[in-house]
Amino acid sequence: MEDGVLSVDTANAVEAIPANYAAIDGLTQTSYTVPQGYHSGSGTVSLTGDIEEALAAI
Repeated sequence: MEDGVLSVDTANAVEAIPANYAAIDGLTQTSYTVPQGYHSGSGTVSLTGDIEEALAAI
């Protein structure tokens, strides 16, 4: 901070994204790619094999 002014380096800043919602139903949708925002955008969420098998048996 210089002379009471806060300096922020935004060269490597990642864009903030709004709230997001996704549904994984286990039949047609078994994974979801998390959109880029506060991270690289390469993250995924998916069901494990045992959960997929249990849902398929219903």
